Amino acid sequence: MWTFEKITSLLRRRGIAFEEIHFMDDGAVSARAADTSKNNNYDPDKAIKTLVVVSGDFLYGVVLRADSRIDSIKLKKLIGKWSVVSLDALEDLGFVPGGVNPFVLDFPVFADAAVLDLPFLSMGAGSRTKGINVSVSEFEKNLDYKVIDIKENVST
Repeated sequence: MWTFEKITSLLRRRGIAFEEIHFMDDGAVSARAADTSKNNNYDPDKAIKTLVVVSGDFLYGVVLRADSRIDSIKLKKLIGKWSVVSLDALEDLGFVPGGVNPFVLDFPVFADAAVLDLPFLSMGAGSRTKGINVSVSEFEKNLDYKVIDIKENVST
């Protein structure tokens, strides 16, 4: 199981700088609309989510800003017919919902270009009551990913 302790220990061993976030409530990091952290170090506008999707026999990680949705057509053009993995499959991979961390995935990761516009990223880390902040430069330097425009464009 990818616990908070296991993920943060791995990041430390890999020399990835991060800041711990400890929440006073239970919920996915990306689903929080306000700062409920003990140290006031969570900004919902900087939150990202990492979704695990499946296409055929292949898994992919998709990193988006928390307030974004995947554009189904764009992703289908890239990987073919796809779906978000089931809760059971996510747990079989060792994750809790809202606790997927892109740094520990052992399959291809796509990051929406809008993620890289943020100065830092608040992300899940194996727990619904804890997360981490990572600078975008640490993200870019330490994660093997492909930048794509994958978010759904919402018209007003």
